[in-house]
Amino acid sequence: MMLRLIAILAVSVILAFKVTQYNQTNAELETSTIEAEFIDAKIIRHIDGEKQYMTVERAIQYSGKQSLELITPVIESGDYTATSKTATIHLEDAEWTLDSEAVVTNTQDGSRLTADRIEKDSESNRILATGNAKAKGQNWTATARKIAYDQQRAKWQFEEDVHYDITPQTSE
Repeated sequence: MMLRLIAILAVSVILAFKVTQYNQTNAELETSTIEAEFIDAKIIRHIDGEKQYMTVERAIQYSGKQSLELITPVIESGDYTATSKTATIHLEDAEWTLDSEAVVTNTQDGSRLTADRIEKDSESNRILATGNAKAKGQNWTATARKIAYDQQRAKWQFEEDVHYDITPQTSE
């Protein structure tokens, strides 16, 4: 009899927990309603003096957010091309964040930046890479926890656990 009472009590607690989880999930869904969705879209932005061309598999704007969530974006601007699996672009400025398998290639000199996460900061005009960050130029490779590229001055900055290799160029 006591075992049956404990079993009934345990089932009641589990059901109460599931109802609470269900209510929390519904509340989260209500706050993140899709306001707009674009499939296989081409986006052109003229913002903060920069022109950005984007091709995306999918772009989603959630209600109440001043950003777009992008799936497999290619972002092209004057001196770089940026790609990743997912990204976020800010609607009020030229900033973006690449979240997964991020790659930024400088179209002027061919240098390439890869990382777990890369952000474009329009205020400082820098591209910041964190997490497994790696930069590669014509004859050099650098890895660090944080790598920044100043677009205005065309300068690299490396921070924390920096490893730098230079490959001598051969003249023919």
